Amino acid sequence: MHFYQTFDAPLYAGKMVGRGNHNPQAVIHVTTGNGGPPSATPCSTDPTVQKLCIQDPYSYTRLTAFNATDLLWEQISNKDSSVIDTWTVHQDKHGRFPTPQ
Repeated sequence: MHFYQTFDAPLYAGKMVGRGNHNPQAVIHVTTGNGGPPSATPCSTDPTVQKLCIQDPYSYTRLTAFNATDLLWEQISNKDSSVIDTWTVHQDKHGRFPTPQ
């Protein structure tokens, strides 16, 4: 996998659960492995779930956990060290997610 991909919402059993990253109700999925040549496996083409897919420029992930509730995700370009994507997750409660209906 040589690309970086995020999704519009957390996923459960392949379906979106809610929207956004404030107190998500399921696991947030990210594919990151954009450090090398283009992958034989392309980004998802499903427009209902895909938020962003980057194959060029090559990049790496920087993750900052500020405390027990807030996390910062940054995707950094190998080319010039610029931030090419950034987002945060805020989660007030931790533990198992309820099974979505």
